[in-house]
Amino acid sequence: MQTQMSEAARSALKDHFLFSSCPEAALRECLSCCVTAEFSPGDIIGGPAMYVLTSGRATVYSVCGGSDFVLRTMRSGDTLGAAALFSAHGEMTRVIADEPTRVLCIPEQAVRRLIARDPDFALRYITFLSDRIRFLNKRLACLSAGSAAARLAAWLDTTVPEGCTDYDLTIPLSRLCSVLDLGRASLYRALDELETGGWLSRSGKHLILPDRAGMARAYGLD
Repeated sequence: MQTQMSEAARSALKDHFLFSSCPEAALRECLSCCVTAEFSPGDIIGGPAMYVLTSGRATVYSVCGGSDFVLRTMRSGDTLGAAALFSAHGEMTRVIADEPTRVLCIPEQAVRRLIARDPDFALRYITFLSDRIRFLNKRLACLSAGSAAARLAAWLDTTVPEGCTDYDLTIPLSRLCSVLDLGRASLYRALDELETGGWLSRSGKHLILPDRAGMARAYGLD
């Protein structure tokens, strides 16, 4: 369901990394093209636009080869669709709302105008896409890493939001086994290895990463 632009959505765009340095006139023009959309749990978020989450949570899944591999969890302030916006091969991911979620929809033509008129926005867009490539390379380590502990470390490094040391698992361990292509025993051994190494402590679904950067270096993820 689409609604008119709210002041909260306007603030979200003005505070966003990509748009924060845009001239006021360019920002107003972009905002005039935008709408907000609301999604219920289980709804698919997608279409030919770039999206900024303003509330709620969504999960991004790979759709390559029919896989439902979890790529990341998106929260307020995160951006979807920036890479697919100019892709000739269609969407390579599926984004599903995990809870009531609101997004700001920025149409392709608005993004194109900003890229053409604002060199700083264009540079920020390139920087953002470069960071996405780095993220995906790290995410691929979940499948290609040589050990179960390395796969788990890669998954944690790309799933736990940047700057956070505490994280509550949003999926059961049985689901995590499928995501990492590991047996249950292998996953438990990986958890034990990370705990023994001092990279992880856990209580039920609550995880603490006391030295995330050190864990990434130890498993070749940096």
